[in-house]
Amino acid sequence: MDIACGFAGDVNVMPKGMDKTLVEVEPGFRFTKRRLAILRSAQVRLNERFQGMDTNGVHFAGESHIYDVQTNFLASAINELVAYPEANLPD
Repeated sequence: MDIACGFAGDVNVMPKGMDKTLVEVEPGFRFTKRRLAILRSAQVRLNERFQGMDTNGVHFAGESHIYDVQTNFLASAINELVAYPEANLPD
């Protein structure tokens, strides 16, 4: 779990699948500060990656769609977590 969380928090740019897997493997992970931090980190990475994309590139439309799907997932997941007082989330 630690290795997967490290990858999800520092490297992964497709957070939806990884997050769903982590929550499935360890259901208690769903409402934790650690997950919230990973989701926020992924959101920053995706935004940085998207801003650096070549908008004239052949693959831009596909990459743009993937970005939209991933960021929509991240926004929903983060909003679900911040609905609770962050201080009350377990680590």
